[in-house]
Amino acid sequence: MDEASAQLILSLLHQDVQEEIESSRTGNNNSGASDHELALREWASQIQECATTTHDSHMALSIDRATYDDRVALTLAAQEESRALADRTLALRYGNQAQQAQHQPAQRLATQQTQDATRILARIDGADISSLFPARTAAALGYGAGSPSNVAAKPPLENNATAECVACFEEQPLKDMMQTPCSHRYCRACVLRLVREALADESLLPLRCCRLPIPPSTLQDHLGHRLAKQLEDKLIEREDPYRTYCSRAGCGQYLMPYQVQGYIGTCKICRQETCTLCKRPAHAGTECDDDQVEDQTVLDLAAEQGWQRCARCSHVIELGTGCNHITCRCRYEFCYVCSSTWRSCTCPIWDERRLLLRAQDVAGRDRDDPPPEQEVQQVAQNLQEDHECDHDNWRRVKGAHQCEECHDDYPHFIYECRQCRLLACARCRFNRL
Repeated sequence: MDEASAQLILSLLHQDVQEEIESSRTGNNNSGASDHELALREWASQIQECATTTHDSHMALSIDRATYDDRVALTLAAQEESRALADRTLALRYGNQAQQAQHQPAQRLATQQTQDATRILARIDGADISSLFPARTAAALGYGAGSPSNVAAKPPLENNATAECVACFEEQPLKDMMQTPCSHRYCRACVLRLVREALADESLLPLRCCRLPIPPSTLQDHLGHRLAKQLEDKLIEREDPYRTYCSRAGCGQYLMPYQVQGYIGTCKICRQETCTLCKRPAHAGTECDDDQVEDQTVLDLAAEQGWQRCARCSHVIELGTGCNHITCRCRYEFCYVCSSTWRSCTCPIWDERRLLLRAQDVAGRDRDDPPPEQEVQQVAQNLQEDHECDHDNWRRVKGAHQCEECHDDYPHFIYECRQCRLLACARCRFNRL
């Protein structure tokens, strides 16, 4: 039973008791309250206490879920504070003021707060989130899975209700399905498959459907503690602007923000210490090695080939076909010509050569002979007009096709955007674009 239903029942009970008390007062000519009226007042008091407890329990669970949903943001905020403290300490050391700063109240307070936040995040990282599962939530409100009120609240037909999974197109019991903010439903098997694919492919993160993010608290109802924890850690890793991995060969474990003190991260697997500035083994008391020959070789090759580098995650990107609007796998959008944030420059939307190649490819679909030049020019004009496509109008195309996003082959059908003519598989249409 949800909180609204419980509050309605308690409100109706309280109203009935108040009416009974008034009726008892009218029929009682004595100046003092009768035993019946006193009993009714006690009952009304208990109903009010029950309503308050139900509301408080719901509020506590809501805060618990909100904290869980915001764990990534909280972790990164604490990381920024820790990084700022490390930067300040380093600047004071360069200015020969490190000893004096240690005795400043503001510096001591900042250090203590950063350490406290790190300890709290470390405890949250190891906490069992199963208390947020629906069964535990219902039990906390007093409506356990086997309680009479829970059985009475569900009509018999609800257990037999089914819905189609948007991923596998199979009918599944409604009670075992996850509903996303866009109202699509996923069966449990497809939820698990989506999460496992996202753990291996960051372009699916944060998990979303129809471009609307799926709250972690919605997902974890269908995941075990271990898989939910892996997803949390992967989200933090993806959003970490100072992402650092263990420098020991053969380990490479991602270092969570709470594992970093100052600029030194300690791997919880092998205990190797790594410098988060140069990403090499820790070198206490010495400056970072500025030998970046290998990195510069890659950057020189990228410049020679005309590739661009994402300003957010630093990945190098090559544009094969399409417009100059690039959306990196980290979801950062920028211009392929000048690498500026998208819509902050005056560069052309399309390169003429790439535009013509794309138009020929679209116009030549399902044709054995080359498309007429007039049709190619019309497609090119449409592509220029529809380059800012929201991909909200699709049609299903039968036959074997290749997805233009993930480049996987699909033998039975594929989706085509009616506006920009993009071909996308179900996974890319719902969860990647």
